[in-house]
Amino acid sequence: MRWVAWIAQIALCALFTGSAIAEPARRVVLADSDPELGRALTTALAPWKFEIVVDPTPVPDTRAADARARGGDARFVVWRRHGDLVVYDRERGAAEFRDGKLGALDAADATAAALTVKTLMRLPPPEVKTSVTVVQPPVLEPTIDRWRIQVGLDARAGDGVSGRATAHVMVRPTRLPWRVGVAVDLGPRSDISDANFRGDAADLVVTALVSWQAQLGGFGIEPFVGVGVQRTTLDGMEGVMVRSESERSLAIQVGGWGRLVLGRWDIGPTVAVDIAPAAPSFARGQGNGNVYEAPGFALHVGAFAGIRM
Repeated sequence: MRWVAWIAQIALCALFTGSAIAEPARRVVLADSDPELGRALTTALAPWKFEIVVDPTPVPDTRAADARARGGDARFVVWRRHGDLVVYDRERGAAEFRDGKLGALDAADATAAALTVKTLMRLPPPEVKTSVTVVQPPVLEPTIDRWRIQVGLDARAGDGVSGRATAHVMVRPTRLPWRVGVAVDLGPRSDISDANFRGDAADLVVTALVSWQAQLGGFGIEPFVGVGVQRTTLDGMEGVMVRSESERSLAIQVGGWGRLVLGRWDIGPTVAVDIAPAAPSFARGQGNGNVYEAPGFALHVGAFAGIRM
């Protein structure tokens, strides 16, 4: 009868082993060091009794996420890529993502992100051992970092030093961290006193911009390049004659912003150069020479504040 006992032992081992394999892993790897996100995710997944393991090492792709999940005996791996939330499910072998937010999260943004992660996990209802009805909170979608409006003040060194006011409207058309937009740059009128002419000149620059943002924790660096039109105007008196003229020319701007992320707000410095390959000039009505020549090259240094929506 010894062989009967052996068969029974083998059957029991197979039964217990099968049960262990069928038991889903109760561990989630959070590949993000944001403390608010870690606390919010722990609270959101508490009914399912998941263990949250924080491993801030970046996850480049789903293959690395699968290796991280298997190495840590985890069911899910959660991380952010360019601000977007990504959830990898080891059992399904697939990842899903939703629009997210760059930089450090405040308590409200972290709660919204954690609820979105819970939705992407597609978890069954938690086990409830009492007759109390559990009301799940509504799923809050995170703020989409798609539009950005910012204003700034610059000092421009070209034909002297003057203050400039700038305004930008930028849009992020894809989940990648690049943006397109429109910028308006204008400043006060410059006084001109040249021989027989008394008046002033001013210019207005409108450019179309393309930018790319690299985020380093709560600080980002965003280079940009723009091409547009500069409108230069001249108004005054030359002798007894009134002069009111304007010229349009090509304008190129290259520069960058440094971004300190404060919730939905950004602040930081601006550095840029203006290039006008065919800067206009206004000749004297009588005699040789020019009354005014617009600068063909200028340097901007300033600061800005912006809001993301």
